Parts: sequence; structure tokens; C-alpha cells
Amino acid sequence: MSVLRKAASDPAFLALMAGTGGAGLATQGAGLLDLVRGETHGGNSGEIPLNYLISFLAGLPPGAVAAASVGLDPVLRESISNAMDKSIANDLAKKGANQGVSPEEFLRLKELTETSKQTPELERVLESVNKQAVEKGSQALSREQILKNRLRRGGLATLGAAGIGSIPAILAMKDQPAQALPVA
Repeated sequence: MSVLRKAASDPAFLALMAGTGGAGLATQGAGLLDLVRGETHGGNSGEIPLNYLISFLAGLPPGAVAAASVGLDPVLRESISNAMDKSIANDLAKKGANQGVSPEEFLRLKELTETSKQTPELERVLESVNKQAVEKGSQALSREQILKNRLRRGGLATLGAAGIGSIPAILAMKDQPAQALPVA
């Protein structure tokens, strides 16, 4: 089992991702409730697409934060890139076993297999963390623990973004009486 897969199965990270998903479900639930109650309801044809769009907009901040946390963290970016390279290499190997692989595909397969094993950024971080641990007299961290910590940090930021996006969306779905709407 890969180090990234072990780190991603961390219960704390999974709980953060479940919370993020829960925020999305709460937004969808608020949209469904809004369809059946309030001054305007599901009989109003504009209500359904509007609630759908509002709930979709609530998912943009967590999506952007998750992409940014992976993109800006060199260790996570490297680990995920290696996992994707390994997946492509496995697909090419399966294709080669069934249909035969062209020389170009064989070279690409060999290159992907080699690059998916290299983790220079993780090695650099591991070395600096272990050096600090020796200086402080604390326990050194493993590769898995470094990835867990970075995934947790990104998961916490994503959960925060989900809350920031969901609360205004839920409030925007709330029906308002016609008298309260600003009319020009």
C-alpha cells in the first residue's frame, strides 16, 4: 500500500472530508426544504434552478481551497502526481498485456514507472523534519505522518471554506416576502 493511500485513510482526515461533504448535503437539504415551504415553493418554476445554482455556488470555495492546498503544497503535489503517473503506467501495462505496446508507449511506461518512485520534495522535507527532531530531542516523523499532517491541514481549510460557502447559500435560498425585495 502506498504512503499516500495510508495517509489518506487517516481517520482525522476522513472526518474532515465527511464534514465538508456534510456542509454540501446541508446546502442541498436547505434547497429541498425551500422547495416545499415558504411563500414561493416548487410550483414556482424559477425556484428549482435558482436553488440548484445557489447550492452549486456553495461548493466553489471548498473546491478552490482543496485544489489550492494540493497545488501549493509541494509534497502533496508530488505525491498526487506520482500516484497519477503510477495509475497511467498501470493502464499502459494492462493495454500492453492485451494489445501490444508501441515503442513510444513502452518508453513512456518506463519513464512513468521511474518517475512515480521518485519523491525528492518529500525526501527534503523528511530530512529537515528529522534534523529538527534530533535537535529538539523529539521523535522523528515518518513519511506517512508528514503526508497525514499536510492532508489534515488541507482538509481543515477545505472544511472552513465549505462552511463559509454554505452559510450564505442557505441564507440566500430563504424565501422573502415580495414586500421585502428591493424593487427599482
